[in-house]
Amino acid sequence: MLQCDRGRTIGLSSLGIVLFVLLAGSLFAQERGVIYSQHTPNMVDLNPDPDSPHWRDAPPVVTDADTVGRTFPAYRTEIRSRWDGQNLHILYSCAADTITLNPSPDRRIKTHELYRWDIAELMIGSDFANIEIYAEFGASAQEEWYDYLRGVPENRGGGFRWTTGFKVKGRIDRERKLWYLEMSIPLNMLDPKHAPAAGNRFRVNFYRYQYVDSRTLYLAWRPTGVEADFSIPKAFGILILK
Repeated sequence: MLQCDRGRTIGLSSLGIVLFVLLAGSLFAQERGVIYSQHTPNMVDLNPDPDSPHWRDAPPVVTDADTVGRTFPAYRTEIRSRWDGQNLHILYSCAADTITLNPSPDRRIKTHELYRWDIAELMIGSDFANIEIYAEFGASAQEEWYDYLRGVPENRGGGFRWTTGFKVKGRIDRERKLWYLEMSIPLNMLDPKHAPAAGNRFRVNFYRYQYVDSRTLYLAWRPTGVEADFSIPKAFGILILK
């Protein structure tokens, strides 16, 4: 077991990365820069397992690169999405030799500075005219979380004052060297102007903070072109409800 200065780091045993890469190579490839969110007719309980009936038919997008395009195959990430008429579901499958966790998690309230540990983040917006307005969600494998509205000042309900009631569920598979995170976000909080419907589009990017020894990796689905900076909305891809 390795220890990290930023918190407790759990070693994960080694079979998983090989299996993860082999399986990922055989999966259906989505259009570059686009992720399709598959519709499901029924609301289901959160289950961060890509092999479950709810998730196994949802094609992933895959990344192992950081914000400027450097690749780190040992930290490959698959992202899947589904929607159920009321909520948008995002599933992260994250390869890692170790996972750095907050030693004192509090799941009851938003965790500020959650980026100090290994987490997954989502940035998503529905306003294509003003791309500086978008939502930010972050969570850890032990289900700490935060939501944040960018482009709207706190005195108008944005920033950390914005609350969506989104849900998270995490899971760590130490044997396969993987951790998983599912987010379930109310669609009416992401796009208050339109009822959820197939064909609706969002601007989106997916990220990970990954601590490796004394170094931080800033992993991104769509490279932002800026070192260690996720908040570049012009780099976002597209999520389409299908």
